[in-house]
Amino acid sequence: MIEINFFEQKKKNIVPYLMIGLLFIGVVVVVSFLYLSSYRYSDQVQINQAKILEQEAIIAELEEVNLLADQVHQLQEDINQIEEQRNPTAYLYDQLHARLSAQDTIVVNSFTFDIEGLVTVELELEGAEQVGQLYRDYLELPYIMDVQLDSMQLVSESEQLYHVAFSITMSREQLSEVGRHAN
Repeated sequence: MIEINFFEQKKKNIVPYLMIGLLFIGVVVVVSFLYLSSYRYSDQVQINQAKILEQEAIIAELEEVNLLADQVHQLQEDINQIEEQRNPTAYLYDQLHARLSAQDTIVVNSFTFDIEGLVTVELELEGAEQVGQLYRDYLELPYIMDVQLDSMQLVSESEQLYHVAFSITMSREQLSEVGRHAN
């Protein structure tokens, strides 16, 4: 017997279902990839922010160290500038006193030094020739420009003791140079 089917069977077209299924799988894969990437990138952003905070602290510390180093450098320059401009007073006193030691000095009454390079020395010496010798000794020093005998008074006639005041003008530059080389 032969069977006859009056109803036509249509073949089902599964292509649209396959396309929808593949599209759905593709969307799930893309969304999953984007989610995982964003999660990974957000973790990386947090790690980078933590590193930035650490580095900001280090940078702040380095800036503070650089500021202190700059201040130390500036202070060193200021000290060098002051040392170049200061007069070696101890050296000057030693040199003038060495000239006095060669004389028969009884008493040094005063020794003053001003910023403009003027030194005044008041002392007591035995004999008028000692005063003249000390005057010449002072003029021999390379940094002394002029020596003036301001006063000379006889204190004791029996001992030939004289109270003497000298004003000594000197070159600050030469004194500084000689003092720097002497040290």
